[in-house]
Amino acid sequence: MTIDSPLAAYQHAIAQQGFVADDAQRRAVEALQQCHAALHQNRAPIRGVYLWGPVGRGKTWLMDQFYQSVRVPARRQHFHHFMGWVHQRLFQLTGTQDPLQALARELGQTVRVLCFDELFVNDIGDAIILGRLFQVMFEEGVVMVCTSNQPPGQLYADGFNRERFLPGIAAITQHMQVVAVNGAEDHRLHPGASLQRYWVNQPDALGRVFKPLAEGEAVSSAPVTVGHRSILAVQSSDTVLWCRYADLCEQPLAAMDFMLLCDRFKAILLGEVPNLSAQHARAE
Repeated sequence: MTIDSPLAAYQHAIAQQGFVADDAQRRAVEALQQCHAALHQNRAPIRGVYLWGPVGRGKTWLMDQFYQSVRVPARRQHFHHFMGWVHQRLFQLTGTQDPLQALARELGQTVRVLCFDELFVNDIGDAIILGRLFQVMFEEGVVMVCTSNQPPGQLYADGFNRERFLPGIAAITQHMQVVAVNGAEDHRLHPGASLQRYWVNQPDALGRVFKPLAEGEAVSSAPVTVGHRSILAVQSSDTVLWCRYADLCEQPLAAMDFMLLCDRFKAILLGEVPNLSAQHARAE
C-alpha cells in the first residue's frame, strides 16, 4: 500500500498496525487531509492545522504522517528548536530595518510548510516575538501545522503583557483549522504496553537494561557534556544514557538542555527516583 497522504497512513495504521481508532483522531485526519490536498492542488488560501489535546492522543504521530507524505518544501521541528533558531537569526539580523519581516520572508522562500511539535509559550520574550512573527509568516504564505496541549486561546494565559501576544493568537485562529484531539483513549498504552519500563526496589534492574541497549558501543562512567553543562552519569554510550534522578532532574537545566539530550540519545534510563507524591513535593 502506498502511503501518500495522512488519510492513507491513518487507514493503514488502523487496518494493519493494530491502532485503536477514535472520533477525535478521525476529525484531525480530515483536517490534515484537507490541508494536504490543498497544498498539492495549489489552492489558495490554504489553512494550516492546529491540533491540541492531552498527551497520548496521537497528535504528534498524526502530524508526522502529514509531514512525511507532503510533497512540497517542508520543515519539521520541536517548537523549542524553532525558537532557538529564531533567536539566533534575529541576533544575526541585528541592524536590519524589520528583522521579523526579513526572517519571515526568508522562511517563505525556503519552505512552504512548517510543522511544529508541542507549541508552548511561557516566556515574555518569546510571546512578544511570536505575537508578530505568526502574522508575518502567514502573510509570506507559510502554512503552519502544529501540535499543542493547549487551545490557542489558552496560550500564554496569565502571562505578563499578554496583550502583546494576542495578535499571534488571532493569526492562528484566522489561518489555521483548530482541532481538539481529546479522545478518551490514551494511545501510549497500546503499542509496546507489554514492555516493562518501571522497576521498584530493584537496584540492579537498570544495569540489566543498559547492557543490551549499549551492546557494541564504548561505555563510559565519565560526566556527559550537554552544551555548556556537565551531567553526572552512572554509565553512557553513544546512544544510551543512564543517570540518577538527582543528577538529571534536580539540576539547573533548561528545556533546551533536555532537548539536546533527546537528540543525542535514543534511550535515557533514570534511576534512584524518589517518591514523587504531593507530600514529597511540599517537603522539597
